[in-house]
Amino acid sequence: MGIKERKIREKELRRKEILEAAGKLFSGKKGMDATMDDLAECTELGKGTLYLYFPNKESILEALAEKGINLLRKRLSRVLDDSKTGVEQISDNGDVFVTFMQEKPFYGSLILKYEKTILKAPETEEKLLMVEPVLDILGKILEKGQTDGSIRNDIGIKELVAILWSQMLGVLNTLSGRKEILEIYGVDTEWIIRGHYRVIMSGLVSEK
Repeated sequence: MGIKERKIREKELRRKEILEAAGKLFSGKKGMDATMDDLAECTELGKGTLYLYFPNKESILEALAEKGINLLRKRLSRVLDDSKTGVEQISDNGDVFVTFMQEKPFYGSLILKYEKTILKAPETEEKLLMVEPVLDILGKILEKGQTDGSIRNDIGIKELVAILWSQMLGVLNTLSGRKEILEIYGVDTEWIIRGHYRVIMSGLVSEK
């Protein structure tokens, strides 16, 4: 490994370490109120060094959101299974999504906040939504379902992806921002998520 390659590798490693520390900091006691000074203290790096990797706190949170998307993508990719029908995989997809949001609430909140963020592909400069890796998996499952006949084919794949993603985000936003309403009515939050997904599923199933 040459000097240039080693420096690039060291820089990538340092950036990863900063993100790891930032994730623990912003999901900890101070939450989003934590500052770059706090991050500098817990990483034992000067603020000037931090700014070499991230120009501000917002850029760190955006990078953490992208990390969250990749974590979710890895989990959802395990749902892809040629031995199952598309509608079965969609059901599994919903369970994985719900479990992720329960186990990783910090990353879940960042995904909700930055899901409309547009990034540029490193090689082509093509503009893509940050959540594109997740939507791509969802699209593959829906396409599989339309091919095997388990999912209705009178609605386009892109439209179905948009509907499913928007519906799930709507429910999660309600749960995160209006919990007091559910508490008043004594409604279990997990039941709301899973029940909502079952309702959506009933509209996806192909009428044979």
